[in-house]
Amino acid sequence: MKHMRLTNYLPLILIIAYLVNLVLIFPFVNTTNYMQNFMGLFFLSFAGLKLVNLRGFVMLFQEYDLVAHKSKIYAYLYPFLELFFGIALLISFNMRYVIPLIVVVTFCSLIGVLNAVFNKSQLKCACMGSQVNLPLTTVSLVENLLMFSMALALLIQIYS
Repeated sequence: MKHMRLTNYLPLILIIAYLVNLVLIFPFVNTTNYMQNFMGLFFLSFAGLKLVNLRGFVMLFQEYDLVAHKSKIYAYLYPFLELFFGIALLISFNMRYVIPLIVVVTFCSLIGVLNAVFNKSQLKCACMGSQVNLPLTTVSLVENLLMFSMALALLIQIYS
């Protein structure tokens, strides 16, 4: 894959900046609420991008996600899982059940991205749907690691 410039990551940077600004509108008591709201908005925004062209997303996602590679049904359900996660996080719906599920899903995604990045696969990242030309790189790995880490932090907080 050709050398990528910072401008290639502009859509990702803009969405994250947008989410940070949106989440600042919410009244916060502690950083855990901030993480929960950020994650909720992140899941909603990225699910929306994936649903613009669901078939295109599925084709990209199956190339590197371990579960999606084995199950096309999972690949099609993934954006809807993200929608559910986003709504659940924002309204604190059944957090004792939803957060563990988010941990499992984000961990599986992390492993797939980790595998693809360390094998130096020349793949396109499906995280923002098929319309955005974003390579699957260390940036994708960091994004997945952060989402998994935040989910794990929420899990620890809920069960402690």
